[in-house]
Amino acid sequence: LVMSKGMIGVQEVTEDDGKSLIACFCGTALGLREGFHREILKCAECGVAYRVFAAVNPRTQGAMVVMIPREGGK
Repeated sequence: LVMSKGMIGVQEVTEDDGKSLIACFCGTALGLREGFHREILKCAECGVAYRVFAAVNPRTQGAMVVMIPREGGK
């Protein structure tokens, strides 16, 4: 397990018109690919790239993501 020196975000996935969405730290909605388990997303608004991993909320069993900002926004 690699630990991040920067911010790490964890949030529940929301659904809108059949699309799975999460929010960037700047507030912009980011769409997830269907059936993803990990991917790299880049926010079109602020330019920050995130390594995103699928997770499960242990209390509600709902879909969640762990977001780790990537250095240099790549």
